[in-house]
Amino acid sequence: MNVTGKASSTQEQARSEPEPRRVAWLLFGLLVVTYLVTAKGFTEITDAENYLTVTRSLVNHGWVDISTDDALTPHTFRATWHVQGPDGRTYSLWGLGYSLAQVPFYAAGKAAAGLAARWLPSIRGLERFLPRAAVSLVGPLATALTALLVFYVLMGMRLTPTWATVGALVYGVGTLAFPYSKIGFYEPFQALCAFATFAAAIHYRRHRQPWAIWVAGFALGWGACTKLVLLPLLVPVGAYLAWVIFAGSAGAAGRGKRYRDIACFLAGVVPWIAVILWYNWVRTGSVWQTGQRAADLVFSAAPGVVVSRFIYYFFSPGSGLFIYSPLLLLFFLGLRPAWRQWKIEVLMGAGIAACLAGPYMLQVNLLDTWSWGPRYMVPLVPLLFILTMLAVVRLWETTRGRRVAAAFVALSIVVQLLAIATPYGNHYRRVRQQYGTVAAIAYQPAAFPLAGQVRSLLQASFKRIVVDRREVASGIIPEHIKSEVRRSLDFWWAYAYRLGLPRGVIIGPLGLLIALVGLFSQQLVATLRRPRVRRPTATAGH
Repeated sequence: MNVTGKASSTQEQARSEPEPRRVAWLLFGLLVVTYLVTAKGFTEITDAENYLTVTRSLVNHGWVDISTDDALTPHTFRATWHVQGPDGRTYSLWGLGYSLAQVPFYAAGKAAAGLAARWLPSIRGLERFLPRAAVSLVGPLATALTALLVFYVLMGMRLTPTWATVGALVYGVGTLAFPYSKIGFYEPFQALCAFATFAAAIHYRRHRQPWAIWVAGFALGWGACTKLVLLPLLVPVGAYLAWVIFAGSAGAAGRGKRYRDIACFLAGVVPWIAVILWYNWVRTGSVWQTGQRAADLVFSAAPGVVVSRFIYYFFSPGSGLFIYSPLLLLFFLGLRPAWRQWKIEVLMGAGIAACLAGPYMLQVNLLDTWSWGPRYMVPLVPLLFILTMLAVVRLWETTRGRRVAAAFVALSIVVQLLAIATPYGNHYRRVRQQYGTVAAIAYQPAAFPLAGQVRSLLQASFKRIVVDRREVASGIIPEHIKSEVRRSLDFWWAYAYRLGLPRGVIIGPLGLLIALVGLFSQQLVATLRRPRVRRPTATAGH
């Protein structure tokens, strides 16, 4: 040590960036409680019902068929959305991965329902909706975790913790990730799996830690088990990892590490491929068939099809990604700096993006016209957003650029607030009544969903709904109640108020969540403003 027992003045003044781990925890907590404040509290779309019935069967019966012995199970599904297996049971055509992700949430909701029925008589008859409410939290949690990965990837690209935090927050509330976190589709989970694969692969290159390459394989496999469109990610991710592995040290020790790391990746992805093949066999009698109709799997590389699909998914008024997340338009400006410093990562990201978006550009019979923006493109958003943040940081260096970036951020956040404020599907029902189809949404100015959301917001009601508890005791809500419920703001506390739950039951949890939003925000700002002082280090020779 220094003979005086004191650090030098240089050491005393030396400062480092804020502790990234603390920033990450605060960031994650802030996004989670924000999503809980704006959560819907239940699922209603048919896709979500499909995943839920499989989850319910897994928890209640330990099997993967569509359980039909519960009063909450809808009476009918579209015939093209399920298949009768060789054993005579009904099975979903969707992958098993998302239903597996919902299992702990459903089990927790089921346990909470049992306690509520016993200790909270004021909500008796409605406690059966608690498992559904718990399952609806999977999307928000997946989106918050994806935002956390955005933070770490931006940190790895040499952005400061402040900029990385801003990026993660803007991703969480200023892109399509926000509204789709609460709707019930599997795309938020699919986005998490795809981006976790990307982030883990990058982490493996930098640190050569075997667990990272295992995570890359595990996330890729779970995502493919959710939807097979992620399985082709094996090509770009596998090529990137192979380049990293075989660019390492040579010799016997180097070969041993290569074999170990390859085994770790396979240990992550192969079990999920086995689950995919087993699930196919259970529901169709063949490991290679999913049961989907051949008409739904028609692909064409004709230039006209590709161009029309590209315009539809990225630029059309009704379903264009850049209409519903305007900020992402800036990603073009981030390509050049990214290519200069991270060529191999950009190539892997481009390969992943092609695998995520390509099938939808080539699939002839698939246009998702019943969506707030292009939900099939949601898994693409984190990759585009990384480049977007690089562009924002560069723009922020000039006054004019700062104004441009701020305008894009503000506009994107306003668009997402419109999306989360009113129930998903309100506008599309009106379009179907007016045009006889929701396909008009894509290009008809009169059917512009943004305008439709504004109208829905202006027509929102806080009037109490008189509900006969006997009507909902079975768990199935009558249509006349559904129609009136859809006029609510799309938040759990608005539904709870209109359905007559005691105000104390609503205000208590809501007040706590709002207080937590304030607490996490204050702590996050304080942490970013108060850099950690480095401890003095011993000086050799003293």
